[in-house]
Amino acid sequence: ARQPAAQQQVGRYRVERVLGQGGYGTVYLAYDEQLRRHVAVKVPHRRLVNSTEDVQVYLTEARVLASLDHPHVVPVFDAGQTEDGCCYIVSKYVDGSSLAVRLRESRPTILEAAELAAALARHVV
Repeated sequence: ARQPAAQQQVGRYRVERVLGQGGYGTVYLAYDEQLRRHVAVKVPHRRLVNSTEDVQVYLTEARVLASLDHPHVVPVFDAGQTEDGCCYIVSKYVDGSSLAVRLRESRPTILEAAELAAALARHVV
């Protein structure tokens, strides 16, 4: 199976466009017809998830992410596997730039960076 193209489905989600790509996979903007909302659908590269064991590891990651409840963590709504073996994680769609983009635009002060690190450390499970 290959990565979904625009206007295809991933599970019940209608893919609209690519939001980003990286070494691990592709994130799509998709529309959930059932709940009538946009979502982000993360699909790993097929070469990285090509066995039943790999899929189980990916879905375990989804369960761990879904158990997190913090205002600075994007919530996971769903996860699954399509009939052709494509697995995916569905999360809230947050319109905005990534941390990498924000860091390229302007660096935080040392105090801001320390406050962010302290806030993250308080919530590490």
